[in-house]
Amino acid sequence: MALRTRTTLAAAGAVLSAAGLLGAGWLAAPARAAATTTITVDFTSPIAASPAKNFGVTFSTFGVDGGPTATHPADIAALTDLAPGAIRVHLKPDANGNIVTGAADGDTSISGDAWLDTIEQIGAEPIVIVNLDQADALAVLNYLNSTGHTVRRYILGNEFDPNSKSDVSAADYVTRFKQIAAAMRAVTPGLEIGGPAPAYFDDGRLHDIVTGIVTNATGTQRASFIDYHAYGSGAGVNATIAQSTQYAAQIAQLRTWINDPSVGIQVGEFNMNWGDESQNNTHFASVWVANALGTIISSGARGLIYSDKNNAMGLIGPNGTPKASYIGMSMFTGQPGGPRHFGSQVVRSSTSDAAVFAYASRDEDNIVVVNTGGATTAQLALTGVTTGSADVWQSAGDIAAVHPAVKTGTIAISSGTATTTLPAMSITTFVVSGTGTGGGSGPVTLPGFSDAKWHKQGTATTTATTATLTAAAQTFSAGSVYYADPVASNGLGAAFDATIGGGTGGDGMTLALLDPASTGRVGGIGAGLGYSGLTGVAVTLDTFDNATNSAGNLVGIATGATGSTFTYLASTTSVPALRSTHHYEVDVANGAMTVRIDGVVRLTSAVALTGQVIVAFTAGTGGSADTHQVGNVLVTSGTPVPGFADPGWSLYGTAVKDATSATLTAAGQQFAAGSIVYGTAKPSEGLVAGFDAYLGGGTGGDGMTVVLLDPASTARVGAAGGGLGYGGLTGVAITFDTHQNGSDPAGNFVGVATAGAGAGDAISYAATATAIANLRAATHRFVVRVKGGHVLVTMDGAPILDATVILPGSVLIGFTGGAGGDTDTHRISGLVLKAG
Repeated sequence: MALRTRTTLAAAGAVLSAAGLLGAGWLAAPARAAATTTITVDFTSPIAASPAKNFGVTFSTFGVDGGPTATHPADIAALTDLAPGAIRVHLKPDANGNIVTGAADGDTSISGDAWLDTIEQIGAEPIVIVNLDQADALAVLNYLNSTGHTVRRYILGNEFDPNSKSDVSAADYVTRFKQIAAAMRAVTPGLEIGGPAPAYFDDGRLHDIVTGIVTNATGTQRASFIDYHAYGSGAGVNATIAQSTQYAAQIAQLRTWINDPSVGIQVGEFNMNWGDESQNNTHFASVWVANALGTIISSGARGLIYSDKNNAMGLIGPNGTPKASYIGMSMFTGQPGGPRHFGSQVVRSSTSDAAVFAYASRDEDNIVVVNTGGATTAQLALTGVTTGSADVWQSAGDIAAVHPAVKTGTIAISSGTATTTLPAMSITTFVVSGTGTGGGSGPVTLPGFSDAKWHKQGTATTTATTATLTAAAQTFSAGSVYYADPVASNGLGAAFDATIGGGTGGDGMTLALLDPASTGRVGGIGAGLGYSGLTGVAVTLDTFDNATNSAGNLVGIATGATGSTFTYLASTTSVPALRSTHHYEVDVANGAMTVRIDGVVRLTSAVALTGQVIVAFTAGTGGSADTHQVGNVLVTSGTPVPGFADPGWSLYGTAVKDATSATLTAAGQQFAAGSIVYGTAKPSEGLVAGFDAYLGGGTGGDGMTVVLLDPASTARVGAAGGGLGYGGLTGVAITFDTHQNGSDPAGNFVGVATAGAGAGDAISYAATATAIANLRAATHRFVVRVKGGHVLVTMDGAPILDATVILPGSVLIGFTGGAGGDTDTHRISGLVLKAG
């Protein structure tokens, strides 16, 4: 859209003005709101998806307000802070075989490459308008493919104007759309292609075109989405708040026409006014834009605000100065040092006051409240959040000025309720979090992904045991999962399997330990790895050759990133091919971070973390994409027990150790027993031990244990053979037995033992598990936890035992092994121990 008069909209404005719906009264004091307004939010009831891509912007490519965005770093920085998930730009071929802006008033001295580079630098998905002309469309597509700008989403034509060669009848548009869509998908299968992008919803051609390119189209000729434009007003006529809600009915009407949930809806241009009306760049405009965006997103559609630069209706002015529409959008998309981004699912919300609108999300429990009336007391009534707190960010003040959001305080949530004040004509974003127990004293083990405190952002999805951050087909995407409660950083350990692959190889993923005081929880796409722009330290697994990873296979410890530029404390390319499945262990202790891959230390570095951190996994894709998935996740936080290199570990019997492993018995050592014990007692409650166990190399006898010994006892190694080096000791043992003796339930089982009888084979068990994988067939990863009088054991990420036991308040932690006439090597490695 350019700044030009449209007789159709002008006429419509005249009709509305005559009806009393528009006018100059927008500056008048708002009507008094109710004394108390109840805002009801059900975080357990999602109604629509709201991925980051639904919050978009259009590049006008105009040279106003200081010049085109693509040539001004401050403008790019401001839009990066706004974090739009998608940016639309009109491109066409020029006479020299290049591409330039296709906008009527755009600056053609700037190349199309520069505009795409800018979108990628901001970290948004590019959406490209092409002319409704097959030769032009294919020229742009082929150029972008040949220069590495992989764009997956296209719009055919714009506003039925001659500039985009779309000034045609509905029937002609349908015919051309089908031909061009099929031709483009023949070059690049799977493209998302939509249209017709009319200038306003009530264009008489829209229904017929929807029927033609959706209902009566199939295969490669069919539209992936319907795009339309709608503004509040224009032609010198001011808009009203009522017009900010028009999108709900429009989108509902489109859904009826489309009648297929797989076809998306995109409001490709929206703003309060389409000209330089007096309302633009005022607080009223911020309120209007926030309400319109909330309406669009909660209706399940994409919304692209118009535009980056367009005088008073633009998002930014010279040097990236935020304007009114920027403020309205930022109440959803967040800001560095401001509110966090709206979550990935819209949830059901309502208010008791017709002048107050509420939009809420989960997987970031946010509530955006737009008060279009007078000041009121707000009573939050929440389902799904019982106790916790909410940071309150508000944009309010003189209606003719512009007011960035400021944090006005934090309110407590008790029994699902909280109270605060909504100023007159204001936008309030509540950033909701639970109080939790994660950061308190004592050891903490985070639950699995099925727990409600694991939140998803962007493209991430979860099952009970895995989190898929991006899928192989999701280009220009970013996804994250994070645990909402902070945990202590010293003594933090994260063990997980990371699977990368299945696509074309981009870009990578991270384990991020974020500052709880920051607001972002998912970062930039592509080379940003879903981390760029976040505050905290990340372990990066980067698989794509780009500016900060020329090897294309790099592991690093990063303290921050802007765009694709990472700041590394340490990095290495001496790692296995990351596009596979590997087991990673990250440990933080006493100001140092250690990264292991498949049990081998690959990186160590001094690191400065906040006292508590938010644990997150992030990933990003660009034009190339992969599946990025984590599983078998164990995240613990507590006082770390040193590894085997520490002199506090003592050896008994046949045991030997090096810096990373302990061998309790070796294959060939008959009738042997060995143990290794840490000499300082640790609290038993909350204890976590993760380790790799190898049992093999010999003839199959007898097994090994983890022991939790009574510190008052004196013996540190027990009976050989079926005694597993534990028989005769005082304490509880988790046993891994590969040889059936008299009292054993099988010749391959894991048990929780409460007593070992003297020097014999008779061991008393509280519980055993026999339906398990062959202990001798491979190295297995075990995790043992003590919690609330229970010992819980997982094997290769799967729970296998839960036994009730009685333990003293403190225990000595150790490992034992035993062999009889048959022998094996019994070795422990990859040890991660946490205790209070």
